[in-house]
Formats: sequence, C-alpha cells, structure tokens
Amino acid sequence: MKQNHNKIKIVITGGGSGGHVEPALAVAKVLQNHPDVNLSWIGMIDGYANIVARDNNIDFYPIDTGKIRRYVSVDNISDILKTIGGVLQSLRILKRIKPDVVFSKSGFVSAPVVFSAKLLGIPVVIHESDIVLGLTNRLLLRMAKKLCCGFPVRYYPSWVRKIAIYTGNPIQRHNVSSEVSAKIFQKYNLKENTLLILGGSQGSAAINQLIWDELNGYVNFFNVVHQVGANNIDQAIREKNKLNLGERLLYHPVAYLSQTELAVIMGKSKLAVSRTGAGTITDLSFFKLPAILIPLPTSANDHARANARYVEKCGGAQYYEQSDLTGVKLFNTVKNIAEDKNKLHKMSIDIATVNPIKAAESVAEIILNEVKI
Repeated sequence: MKQNHNKIKIVITGGGSGGHVEPALAVAKVLQNHPDVNLSWIGMIDGYANIVARDNNIDFYPIDTGKIRRYVSVDNISDILKTIGGVLQSLRILKRIKPDVVFSKSGFVSAPVVFSAKLLGIPVVIHESDIVLGLTNRLLLRMAKKLCCGFPVRYYPSWVRKIAIYTGNPIQRHNVSSEVSAKIFQKYNLKENTLLILGGSQGSAAINQLIWDELNGYVNFFNVVHQVGANNIDQAIREKNKLNLGERLLYHPVAYLSQTELAVIMGKSKLAVSRTGAGTITDLSFFKLPAILIPLPTSANDHARANARYVEKCGGAQYYEQSDLTGVKLFNTVKNIAEDKNKLHKMSIDIATVNPIKAAESVAEIILNEVKI
C-alpha cells in the first residue's frame, strides 16, 4: 500500500442486478472509512449501480457495452461491437482517473473495464459470490491479480486457486432505527413464529404455488411474510382473500422487500423457505436464520443447486429439488422443522458458519494490498 499522502484511487465495476451491486457497495463503504481512499464506479448508465453510487457519494462513470451470452443469438453480433465500444470508453475513463487498482464484482459491464485495466497495467481484484464461477468471471480471471471467493477455495477449479482467497460474501449492516423497526413490526405483524418465504428478486411462481396450495395450513401455525414478485402480487391478493378475516392478518404477501425490511424480518423470523442465490444465503447466514432451500432448476452453470448443497452440508438448511415437492410435502417439512426446537437451534448455529461476518473488510484489505507502493 502507498505510504505517502497521495490519495489511493480505486475503481469499482460491476452491476446489473442487486446481487452484484449490494456486495460491491458493502466493500465500498469499508473503503470509504479509509481516509486516503478515493472511489469511482464504472457501470451502465441505466443500471442500479448508477443510483447506488450517487446515493453514496461515489463518482459514477457510465459506459455502454454488450452482454455476454451463453447461447447463440443474432444480438451477439451487435453486442460484440458494443463491447468493443465499452472497451474504448473504459480506456478513456481509466486513463483519466489513473486508478491504483480496479475491483470487479462481475456482471457483463465489468468485462470491458477489466480488459482495459489489464491493457493499462492496473491490478485487478475480482470477487465471485457463487460456489460455481460465473461466465464473466471465468473469462476475466486470467487478467486478475486476486480472486476473492464467496465459498471456500477448495470448491473452485484448481487453475484459479493460486490467486484465490476465501473471504466470503460482503454484506451491508443495516442500522435500523427503533422507529422504522416498529413500523415494520406492525406492518408485518412480526412474531416469534414468523415464516419468511423468499422467491428471489423476481419472486418464484413455483414456490408461490406450493405455498398457496396449503395456505390455510400455514396461517394456522405461522405468521407468514411472503415475497411473491411483482408479476405474482395480484394472484397473491386473490389467494389472501380466500382466507377468513382472522387468517388474513397472518398472511402478508408483498411484491418486493426492501433491504431494511428484509433485515428486520429476518432478525425476527423462525424459519425461511427460499431460493438459493448467493446474496440470499449470505443474508440467511448473517441473521442465523435456518432455511428450507429450493434452488432454481434452470440457474446458470447449476450454481443454485451447488450453493444449496453447500449450506445443507454445513447443517444450516435442508435442500429440496423443486420437482420433488408438493404443497403438502413442503408444508409438513416446514411444520416439522419449526416444531423441533433443538433442530432449529442447531441449524441456526450452523447456518451462521456459512459466511464470514467480516467478508467486506477482508475484500477491502485485499484490494488495498494490491496498491503499488
């Protein structure tokens, strides 16, 4: 690390979904506590990263680039040209900023930035959230100095282990005021027997239906907070209206949960039924919330199943294939786990071991260590 009083310039790149942006922001907030660090963020002009960067006083530089697809498409031709344009834009921005290091949280927007950094001799640190390397990271890793891994290094290919360091997945710590917390408690009628159902950022029609098939049973045992996705909220309201008045008070379907709501609800819930994105698993681990995991069957590189198997192996969850579940089977599984206090307690302890609590600090330290003296 630099020992003089010059500012350490760090560029963050990555984005698209919150799964890329939120962990990057967690690292950025740690770096912002360093008095000598100056942060910039390169991303898509219409992306979530643009909003997040500006809301957190980070200089944002937009680029336009093409997507990296796993399948044949006529759009690949135009996207190759867009990616070349993205490289040229990234080169101009990096030459202007002159960063000491680039930190990439993946997403297709990171590809031209990392490639440009390599051309300019700027060290690159990459973070991989899933237990299976994503396509963009597989393509970019040979340009990186370090790979920060969301899961233990032994689960990654041997060819990347020489640059890999196990950090875990960064998570933001949300300091929720008592006033805001009280409003969330009231809105969702939060109790000790709250069951949280998460279908991923867009909701899961399959998981939703499994819950709705036995909704009367769930509200007889739990206070249910159900994130259904924007496309499914109308159906969820119709299902809620089938319940009697008292039961409706115990079923809370919502299109989307904010990070603040999620933090409060996870901290109060007894058990979760959830998809298995790396961000969700990180949250479950942080809040010590046992889970029944149902991976998305069509996830890229089958990473959802791999994530789920790892958490189950650690003891913090039970993993089921979506195709093996019926509404009755899922309900009975949820009920049996929830009624076994000893099992719940052990699962809570075990899921807390899935992700290191200071992952953001570890990633920030690795980034700073790549700054040339």
